[in-house]
Amino acid sequence: MHTPDVLAMLAKLPPRCFVEFYVGYRGPRIIEIVRGVPDTTDDSTGLTADALNAALPTLPTRQQIEAMLYGAVHGWHLPGADADLAGEAAVKRREHLSIMAPSLAGEP
Repeated sequence: MHTPDVLAMLAKLPPRCFVEFYVGYRGPRIIEIVRGVPDTTDDSTGLTADALNAALPTLPTRQQIEAMLYGAVHGWHLPGADADLAGEAAVKRREHLSIMAPSLAGEP
């Protein structure tokens, strides 16, 4: 079994990003994801994830946001945390994440 190079995968990601995230009864909330951190933080600014991402020094790509959400939720050592994931594997990651973050659903 191939073990991904975690440091190489993390190097492809921005220091942080924001995404709208659904948590059961709490409904949607904006969370901040910090590269390499196995958790998320609620954002309380009242801004949208798109507005917060636009204010970052470099706008994160959709693939980077997907990889960061996957890494924060499931582990940074897994292939789903790779921003360069392509093909069927990328489609499966997007389908899986779209349950938690509907803004990631559909075609990139």
